[in-house]
Amino acid sequence: MAQHRRFLAAAGGGFVLLWVVLSADKPAPSSDAPLRPPTEHFLDAGAEQDNKKRRKAWFAERHRTPPGVDWKQIERENGLRQIQKRNALAGRAPRAEGPRWIERGSDNQAGRMHVTRPSNDGEALYAGSSSGGLWRSDLEGSSWTPIGDNLYGGVHEMVLLPPDTDGGPEVIVAATGWGQVHRSNDDGQTWEVPSGMAELWQVRRAMVTTDGSNTVFLVTEKAWDGYALYRSTDHGRTFQNVFEHGGYAGYLWVPRDGDSKIYLLHDDEVWISQDLGDSWTPTGGHIDGNFSGGELVGSEAGAPRLYAAIEDGEGRRLHRSDDLGQTWTSFHRMQDYWREINASSVDPNLLVFGGVDAHRSNDGGDHFDLVNSWGEYYDDPVHKLHADMMGIDVIPHEEGETWYISTDGGLYESNDGMQTVDNLSRRGLRVSQYYTTLTSSAYPEHVAAGSQDQGYQFTNGVNQDNETWDFEQWVSGDYAHLTSTNGTHDYLYSVYPGVGL
Repeated sequence: MAQHRRFLAAAGGGFVLLWVVLSADKPAPSSDAPLRPPTEHFLDAGAEQDNKKRRKAWFAERHRTPPGVDWKQIERENGLRQIQKRNALAGRAPRAEGPRWIERGSDNQAGRMHVTRPSNDGEALYAGSSSGGLWRSDLEGSSWTPIGDNLYGGVHEMVLLPPDTDGGPEVIVAATGWGQVHRSNDDGQTWEVPSGMAELWQVRRAMVTTDGSNTVFLVTEKAWDGYALYRSTDHGRTFQNVFEHGGYAGYLWVPRDGDSKIYLLHDDEVWISQDLGDSWTPTGGHIDGNFSGGELVGSEAGAPRLYAAIEDGEGRRLHRSDDLGQTWTSFHRMQDYWREINASSVDPNLLVFGGVDAHRSNDGGDHFDLVNSWGEYYDDPVHKLHADMMGIDVIPHEEGETWYISTDGGLYESNDGMQTVDNLSRRGLRVSQYYTTLTSSAYPEHVAAGSQDQGYQFTNGVNQDNETWDFEQWVSGDYAHLTSTNGTHDYLYSVYPGVGL
């Protein structure tokens, strides 16, 4: 007897109702079925931000606690205890084989990424995910291996340092989405918390100098106490506060060509240090306006040329300086900007910022064009960016530079200045963000999953050739809360988080 599956997916303020029939002879939907159009809301200027607010409110509603009880702090403490537990187990012999959980997938549907760094020898990539830990692969993205499963909170900012010992693994300093900083010198088997920093709410920026000193800088938001710049000169073991921003959300840019100067955005101007943060000198070039924070990047191909995305109370506005911050040219307001921006190291006119889409300028910020619109991804996921830019990293090398773009649908690279991109997460980068999964009671090999920004997924009809299964994305967007009922028909309901029935 055929089994019916009904899927209810929120689309904007209403719902899209989908019927699917599964039978013993021919499971449906087939993996050969075309990808259904996205069911996302209309992406006007404020749609994504409004939607994220509703989703956060929805999560907060379902984590209700008595007055004075902070459920987020409880989760953080639980996560830190798990890190300590994994650290303690790292040196022990493996347990005897017995019943165990088997990872089933998805092996081919990557989720939200944040940061990418090449190894110091240039032979490997390290990539940080939202909540899926830290991963390492060859440069082609064909051998992704998790090395940070025990790092609670994901990896949103990261620097790599030379090994502590000859022949040892690289030293990793990683910051989570909620501001916790950890350090590992054993390929992520264990993690330690550096000393010297106050309790943090956020790490806005993590950078390391390229002058040979391997000095690490973190721009942080301290709990209840404004923003500050911390520095480490001992491979991330200890940090010290070298600059207080107060209530201004500052930012840091470190040249990638070996220059030892450090550029810091503070209040309405750039401050420069030539002694690795011991002292700072303001440039004196004030940017007009009343600002609360911003982002600063630069191109070494200029003098260098500096770009600043500045908050002015109504959003971000782009500014450019060709004389080290002494004078500034103001440009248009940056629509669709999620505080991700970077500039080329070889072309002073090449600048990219990201929001739902990636916006590229080849004339120094005068004009911007889309790298591709988010909807183009569905017809060509190999060569078109997925929606939502969560990180933009530019790495110089002998042949030029490579751009790495972190999205809600995995990691991409470009070697031609963002004219084209290539998906590095088509296999093995298993960081899909699943809100829920459901296994068919009649067909155990049929698994359905509702994911963040990678749609409704399933395994039925998908040819599997390894232990970790592939999933097919049938409808894109955000899907969640799959449930089933007993009876003549099995019903699955997929509801967009934060909208509700």
